[in-house]
Amino acid sequence: IAFKSSKMSLEKAFEIGINDALARDYNMLNQVLGEDCSWDTPIGKYTNIEDINREISDIGSFLRDSKFSVIGIKKLQNGSEDNFLIEWIASGTWPLPWSPRLIIEGKTEMKQDKGKEKIVTMKDSWENGIFWG
Repeated sequence: IAFKSSKMSLEKAFEIGINDALARDYNMLNQVLGEDCSWDTPIGKYTNIEDINREISDIGSFLRDSKFSVIGIKKLQNGSEDNFLIEWIASGTWPLPWSPRLIIEGKTEMKQDKGKEKIVTMKDSWENGIFWG
């Protein structure tokens, strides 16, 4: 599924955007998400791109060696928006002396505005979360 603004797939642009945002570089993520994008997660709800960037950056500051990987994407049509379901794995090292590794499997349902080619809503569900270490 192409992300036309950058000549790369939406899932790759999203994956790079999240990983870059974990390191406080928001350029790619800001190209993918709309200014008023909302993101509903199991740990909070965010209503604009600044809040989303801040939350991802905070996660990157708290966890060490954070990584986000897209493992699958499905496209669904719905009126004037394109809907996507992205499956992913996120991981990071919890800051404890024994350094347990947190691994979360999840899915994000996204709606993309066809005219602007930006993601306008995201809703996460987490399938599994485990600690290794």
